Amino acid sequence: MFNDRRQSHDAGRLARIDAKLFPMRQVMVRTATGVRFLTIKPWAQRVVALSFLLFFGATMWMTVGHQAALRYADMQRDEVSRLEQAYRTALDSLAPSVDSAAEIGRAESANVVLSLVDQNERLREKLSELESRLDSAETERERASAAHETLVVQLRQIEQQVRKEQSRNTQLGSAATEIDRQLADALAERGRLAVERDRLAREKKRLAGEIDALKRDKGALPAAQEAALVQMIEKTRSSVDTLTRIVKRTGLDPDRVLAVSATTGLGGPFIDARVATKEEATQQVGLLSLGWHIGRLTDLQRLLRAMPVLPPLDQYAVMSGFGIRTDPINGQSAMHYGVDLRSPARTPIKVPAPGIVVFAARNGDHGNMVEIDHGFGLRTRYGHLSRIEVKVGQRIAARHTIGLVGSTGRSTGPHLHYEILSDGKNLDPVKFLEAAKYVLKS
Repeated sequence: MFNDRRQSHDAGRLARIDAKLFPMRQVMVRTATGVRFLTIKPWAQRVVALSFLLFFGATMWMTVGHQAALRYADMQRDEVSRLEQAYRTALDSLAPSVDSAAEIGRAESANVVLSLVDQNERLREKLSELESRLDSAETERERASAAHETLVVQLRQIEQQVRKEQSRNTQLGSAATEIDRQLADALAERGRLAVERDRLAREKKRLAGEIDALKRDKGALPAAQEAALVQMIEKTRSSVDTLTRIVKRTGLDPDRVLAVSATTGLGGPFIDARVATKEEATQQVGLLSLGWHIGRLTDLQRLLRAMPVLPPLDQYAVMSGFGIRTDPINGQSAMHYGVDLRSPARTPIKVPAPGIVVFAARNGDHGNMVEIDHGFGLRTRYGHLSRIEVKVGQRIAARHTIGLVGSTGRSTGPHLHYEILSDGKNLDPVKFLEAAKYVLKS
């Protein structure tokens, strides 16, 4: 029973070691048609490992055989040398025997000579046999050497294949990381569009409800309806005028900016003016006017949400304004296309409006710089950052931290160089900062 428990324990331990050495592995491969996952099962890993061990064992066996063949050839050479020495010794001893044979007699001398000649022949035959065995040993050694060279070439090919697979796995890992990042950005963009779509749907539904209510009350309360319509038009026109003045305070032309991204449309039922009554014609004109003003108000609200009117720093002081100034380094007259906002080093810089990062790197005299596209042709730039905390292509919300105040590039101390551009033309950021209070109030 004790042995059964011990065997069970050993089996479990071997299973854990096997699971640790050969876990289920997955490799993600990106092709022109999509992304595929390749699964490498434990049994396939065990087969590869066993094949490598068998190949390694065969290599070691051939190497040991080669060394044994070399040692055998050396032993044969030693044996040949020994026999040659014995042969020379026998020849040396032959001369005294011949002299002795001459004294004993001719017949006896001839027998001795014949005996010695017979010994010499036997020695020659044995020497030939040893030389033949030596040649066989040399042939075996050459064969073993050729097999060893072949195994070395195969080992080098396997090493090259392993290096290629490692490089390919590294590339696949990088590609998978990039796909994950793009997928996360796409999901964030889809969420934002879904929220905007729901908001527009609610706005459309609300306006449709108001228009339906006006149509239902058309017959019963024509005078009250006309008054309410006029009131709505006036209220909407007032809001449009207020937002238009706020946009103009920043130096922007709302008509030109909204023309780039126009969303307001016109439509409605056709009523022939030749057969319509005076009340119907007046009401239709009022509804068209209301629809236009509502569309204009919606466009201005979208523009205000995209305008960088909020300050990029929670606490700051304007050190150098927009326009011509005295250069702080060489003292010469120079054009300044932004404003310098003083703030302690490493103060968080927060983007004033939502947008997409189009530049985030070092940029000459600006040092570490970030540029944000807010739509409607509006962009903001932030220079001399000590650290950048966003990446190109990243979609960010308003008040998102994009970096820290620093003094990189051409700078005399910690501050933020802040620019606002409209279709590539620089505007005075101070006007946007001054318009912030009116935007918040509206």
